[in-house]
Amino acid sequence: MPISDAATAPDADKPFIIVEHDASNPPERLADWLSAAGASYVVVKPHAGEPLPTDLSPYAGILMLGGQQVAQRVDDEHFPWRQASLDMLRTAISQKVPTLAVCLGSQLLAIAGGGTVERGDQGKELGHGLVARRDASYQDPLFIDLPMTPDVMQFHGDVVTVLPPGATLLATGAVYQNQAFRIGDNAWGMQFHIETEPQTYAEWFEVGRDRLEQKGYDVDGMIERAVRYHEDMPGVWAPFIAKFVDIAAKASREVGSHAAAEDDR
Repeated sequence: MPISDAATAPDADKPFIIVEHDASNPPERLADWLSAAGASYVVVKPHAGEPLPTDLSPYAGILMLGGQQVAQRVDDEHFPWRQASLDMLRTAISQKVPTLAVCLGSQLLAIAGGGTVERGDQGKELGHGLVARRDASYQDPLFIDLPMTPDVMQFHGDVVTVLPPGATLLATGAVYQNQAFRIGDNAWGMQFHIETEPQTYAEWFEVGRDRLEQKGYDVDGMIERAVRYHEDMPGVWAPFIAKFVDIAAKASREVGSHAAAEDDR
């Protein structure tokens, strides 16, 4: 969505930037929840040839989405903007730009911070599931109000196997450990999805239906369960995104206050 089409809060100076890596993984509910929280946003689509910005100062924060690319492959012909994505995330970490990265985005965030991403040794993690909050999440400004085991949607085969140095683990799962983490004060990664509409999520299963059924997956059952649980997710995750907007607004005020103090010297 062009910035001219986005909902804008009366006192919002900067939009959020949403990075869409894959046309099949659009922002959907994330965009709706940002707008509901009074935030503006612009979607950048590197898969369509749009360049990623190197200067993050015009943005309130970053939301980096998922995709079919392989985060750890340096020679992925379908991911020529991989290095630009990593550079963007490293800049965000160093400049404390509020960042929320989902699935592929979280894997890129982990690599940008010095962590490791590999093919999951337990196979793909698919469908509706629950993640369990770790003790550190109860002091985390973004995760603090989530339920103990929030509903999430999983669709990945690669995983963060080693967190970046100094990262804080916020949520774990039954299949793979590193489900959510924070780097520094303002950068969060989530291996799972919260943003999908039921139809989009079902389409991911349909694309791979034959292969999944050959491996023994009950695709119809997994789609039915996922569609049902999608109905409950906005009640948890819309306030979560509103909190992310508040965190970004606070960070922007702090940057403005620091700049004003520097000008007064």
